[in-house]
Amino acid sequence: SGGDVPSKLPLQEALLAEIPSALASAPPLVSQRLGVVVAGTLSEDEAAEWLSKLSCQATQTVEGTDGSAGGLERADSMRAYARAAGALLDRHPGSERIRSDAWKVVREAMMGERVAGAIERQVCVQQLLPSLVACSERSIAAERISDMVEGLWKGASDDGGSGTHLRNRSAASAAATREALALATVFAELLLEHWGMASLRGDHCKLGQLLIADGLRFGLKECASLRKQARYLLESAVQKALVAPGAEKAFKDAAGSTLQAVTAAWRNYWELFDTLEDYSSHLVKSSWDALITRLMTFLSGLPQGKSLPPAVPGPSWLEVFLIRALDHDNDSVQKFVLGQLMGFDQGAACLSESFILGEILPRFGNGIDSLYPRNDVERVFEGQVTSFFVGFAQRHVEGPAVAARRLLEALLGIKAVHYTPVRLVLSLLQEVDYSSVPRALPPAQAFALAERFFSGELLLRMPNSVRPSLAFLFLQVLVRLCGGAVP
Repeated sequence: SGGDVPSKLPLQEALLAEIPSALASAPPLVSQRLGVVVAGTLSEDEAAEWLSKLSCQATQTVEGTDGSAGGLERADSMRAYARAAGALLDRHPGSERIRSDAWKVVREAMMGERVAGAIERQVCVQQLLPSLVACSERSIAAERISDMVEGLWKGASDDGGSGTHLRNRSAASAAATREALALATVFAELLLEHWGMASLRGDHCKLGQLLIADGLRFGLKECASLRKQARYLLESAVQKALVAPGAEKAFKDAAGSTLQAVTAAWRNYWELFDTLEDYSSHLVKSSWDALITRLMTFLSGLPQGKSLPPAVPGPSWLEVFLIRALDHDNDSVQKFVLGQLMGFDQGAACLSESFILGEILPRFGNGIDSLYPRNDVERVFEGQVTSFFVGFAQRHVEGPAVAARRLLEALLGIKAVHYTPVRLVLSLLQEVDYSSVPRALPPAQAFALAERFFSGELLLRMPNSVRPSLAFLFLQVLVRLCGGAVP
């Protein structure tokens, strides 16, 4: 009164100003009850207005405790918003304004330009998204969460998210894959349906299959949680496909196989996978012959050159297992599996070019003494390697000349520490029959490859004594690919 003393804020506004701190710091049950009480005191419009103010605090970048939200740190601001929004969404599930505000905050935290921390994203996943998904249209929620999964995972590899090559399975990519899988696992049923992972019609979304494959590939012990989550997603999708009405006919049409055979193949696959969870090599070595024989028998009966749905244990899942094995903590497991690979029936395995050139080829540059032992006077392993890569070239869908050119290009990109694998690949390239293509390599490309070979690191890492012989082998291959006579 009198105009000299400013009027006090209404009691409700004063209380609402203090609520965020209480929501952020109180124990979960207390904050949940407090959110319910607040939601009960606000109309839909008042709730939307108050939540909008909280969203501004939750989405802005706050360093330490200086900045906004009444001194709250960024994670606490997000926690307060999530608990308030969850209560308001439960109270007003039909409010488009509240839903839109919450989706905006979630999107900004999960994949916005401002960098949110792992704690904020975890708060969104655990405390906000369940209520938001429950009151949103199922298809819209699935699409938005799928986009978030892709956004979290898109930096996991340098090749667009396929996670194919060795260089991409770094600590940074593991962290990205871990967050993406964690979100996908929480909403597994929703996403597996959205991605069509159990579909046998070939209409599934590639994102789900690639993410699961990426999680299963990580071979180190500390990545066990990634493999566990990825396996859960894949087994859930497969189980749904196996029990779906008309599954017997659907699998017959999609893969030419019976339901019983598919079930047995998956059982063999996971038994093989389980042998790798032990550090020692005796388990995988003792189980290998029986399990891989049964699995290869199943693969040999699948249609060739046909894209298979993810619920079928096809060649792509075999490659995932092999990459997991080749990344094992134990070197003896890696070398055992690499040696066994050389004896694979490539007609049944249908190993992809990216796997052979991106995963197998680089590994021949390491572990020289164990891969090429001096007591192997008959050079048995070298013969197996030669047969393997010659078989790859001869079976290539684009022809042996194209395969040979790409093998040569891939060779120039590996970090070989010994001349033996370089000599071996250059020698076997002369055994490949290019007669069907008179000139597989245009002169301009040949000069570019020659420049890479003679000025790159590969030749410079080799001993001076072997450089002339390697150079001569390289030029012989180059001349053959160009269609000229070998001098």
